[in-house]
Amino acid sequence: MHWRSTTMRFAALVFLLQIGAAAALLLCVHVLVRGQVHGGTPPARMGGAVGDGADMIRLLEFAMPVAFSLAIAFAALAAWLAARMIVIRLDRAVATLGAVRDGDLTRRTPVEYDGDAFAMLAVAINGALDRIQQLVEELTLATDTLAHDLKSPLTRLRSALERAAMAADTPAAQDAVERAQAEGDRLLQTVETALRITRAEAGIGRDAFTAVDPAGALVEIAEIYGPLIEDAGRTIGVAASAAPVLSLHRELIAQALGNLVDNALKYGAGTITLALTADPRWVTISVSDEGPGIPHASRATALRRFGRIDEARSGSGAGLGLSLVAAVARLHGGEVMLSDAAGGGLCVAIRLPIRAE
Repeated sequence: MHWRSTTMRFAALVFLLQIGAAAALLLCVHVLVRGQVHGGTPPARMGGAVGDGADMIRLLEFAMPVAFSLAIAFAALAAWLAARMIVIRLDRAVATLGAVRDGDLTRRTPVEYDGDAFAMLAVAINGALDRIQQLVEELTLATDTLAHDLKSPLTRLRSALERAAMAADTPAAQDAVERAQAEGDRLLQTVETALRITRAEAGIGRDAFTAVDPAGALVEIAEIYGPLIEDAGRTIGVAASAAPVLSLHRELIAQALGNLVDNALKYGAGTITLALTADPRWVTISVSDEGPGIPHASRATALRRFGRIDEARSGSGAGLGLSLVAAVARLHGGEVMLSDAAGGGLCVAIRLPIRAE
């Protein structure tokens, strides 16, 4: 249930209770007055008091609807003020969490009126955000250190293999060195991809967001991979509708789309289609092919880091392609969806939110 809905229900409950209390009070006054007039001194001894009592009852009967209307108005005002106070206090916490989700790890919820429930909630949220910021900073340091510690020796290894390839004097030795070079390149690429996934999942990289035309990005990917796909005897097409410019990490989005096209080329068949659709809230970019696809039971595994399904085990992949795509989508506040393509193959869609600037 949305917290605003809960707040409005609370306000409605306060409103109804106040109306009920006002109605009960007015009813009691009415009953007591009528009982006092009709149940007291007999009419013969009251003289003109009977007429005065009847006039009082008529006056009260006229005044009661007015008083009841005023009670309703004051009850509505009290309920609105209570709801407004709660909404304002909670809006600050919601805004803080939204800013942190979007990458501003320094944002904190203001603490007011020490000791009340909202202040305790703000303190708890700020404590959790402090811990998250500390962990992200430690993760950034760890990933940067790991990247340096692993990439440097792998680069030196590749250089040594290149020199060994130049010195190889037999075809067998040359072939062995080339295989070692290929494995070294694959290992280096795996390390770099794993580090990109870790950094994206930690929200690192939002400071590099820039304005990107998603339709133009699809055309660019199609042009880059076009010659390779043609050499494989296949075709690639782009079907992009009009879409707004988005704030994206250009390099990561390009790598995610490149991974999808590469997967479609390796494991799919037929035409590879890059498509783009947009609605008022989302822009959806998809890559589909006409191959065997991925069974429904294996799709969760395919999105998991180092997850490899049976159909892909014979390939050279490390099981990081779709995992990187999912991490990049989450970095942008979106999601990845796997479905059956119209041509019978796999359709991988990246759904990205349209944020108002």
